[in-house]
Amino acid sequence: MQVVVLPRYGFQKLQIRQRAKDRPGWVVLSKPVDGISLLAEVDLLIGGGGTMNREAAVLGTPVYSFFTGKKPVMDEYLEERGYLSFVESMEEVYSIPLVKASKRTPFRSGYDVKQFFVDALLKLGGGHG
Repeated sequence: MQVVVLPRYGFQKLQIRQRAKDRPGWVVLSKPVDGISLLAEVDLLIGGGGTMNREAAVLGTPVYSFFTGKKPVMDEYLEERGYLSFVESMEEVYSIPLVKASKRTPFRSGYDVKQFFVDALLKLGGGHG
């Protein structure tokens, strides 16, 4: 198994590199990469939330998010449809399947953009028209 880590800050890069020394197969990237291409090739993404999680989900890559704030409407939408999972406990961390990805189903398959926005706006407005 290979683990690719994209640290956000310099201090994270140093900390993770130190920990990764004894972990064969761990790669800590030091330069920006084409994120979309990377997300299209990986077997899963474990992320803190945000754009990379959503991009991976849209590409059909399984996403596990550690985001702990109020869930954005788009993330809830992706979660409801099985494209994104929120990890809220250590038990859930250990249950993340670290396996080779099977056939992917990109989100755009059968995706109705107009209906998504109508649903999202109704949800934001508490369902009132």
